[in-house]
Amino acid sequence: MADDVETQLERAAAQKPLMYLKPAYEPFLALWRRPWAVALGVLTPVFMMPELRWLVGTFAGLEGEAGAFAALFGCFLVTVGLPLIGGYLESRAFSCAVFSDHLAVTRNWLLNEKIRIPYRHIAEVRVRVNRLQRRMHVADFEFMPVLNSTIELPTASAILTVRDVARPGRRLEKLRKILGDFHAMQAGAA
Repeated sequence: MADDVETQLERAAAQKPLMYLKPAYEPFLALWRRPWAVALGVLTPVFMMPELRWLVGTFAGLEGEAGAFAALFGCFLVTVGLPLIGGYLESRAFSCAVFSDHLAVTRNWLLNEKIRIPYRHIAEVRVRVNRLQRRMHVADFEFMPVLNSTIELPTASAILTVRDVARPGRRLEKLRKILGDFHAMQAGAA
């Protein structure tokens, strides 16, 4: 029995993914998903310019227009630059490898946790596209779970979402074919 489990694990490790679903990094989408960053980037200089100029003048020694420009540039970096960097790290941290019998989801750039989701827990794949995504030729893939399945997903909800996948049309066709073949094989074996 132990040999069977070990050989199955070795075979699963040696199996190559059929395709990868990785989020494409789009700066406009990163800011669109974080509207608070854009609002802070606009409102902070408006309401806090005297305080910011005082900070720049005290700590950087810049007075007048140079101090005002440095304060505006600092606000821009903090309120828009940090969300852009966060969006980039988030897009690079998430990966979904599609195998013939399961999905291997890697999430979290710091811990690099890996979760294996068998296809028997996935009922279908849906695609969501908004106007901005349509212009950038990306889409969100949603893996809908089978009802009453005990599945551990890397997200808080029961639906696994892979955001901003490039070339969604071709990948959706291939995913639906893989899932359909797996469910047909399971129905034929039963």
